[in-house]
Amino acid sequence: MSARTRAQLVSVGWLTVVWVLLWGTFTPASVVGGVLVGVLVTAFVRLPPPPDRLPVRPLRVLGLVGYLATTWWCRPWR
Repeated sequence: MSARTRAQLVSVGWLTVVWVLLWGTFTPASVVGGVLVGVLVTAFVRLPPPPDRLPVRPLRVLGLVGYLATTWWCRPWR
């Protein structure tokens, strides 16, 4: 399996997961729809290959975790 094919399969998988999460229901129809959308997007939208390693920025991750925690904590009082 070539690196390009593997990258496309990973992209289809992630797009399927996002599709199912956006629909909010885990049904066979939503999974099949997500796979179809993922295949269509990867077939017709030519994106550059992703880098081998993505940089992790600890301060940005900590900021995101802090934001999500405060949002989760303060939400009941809004």
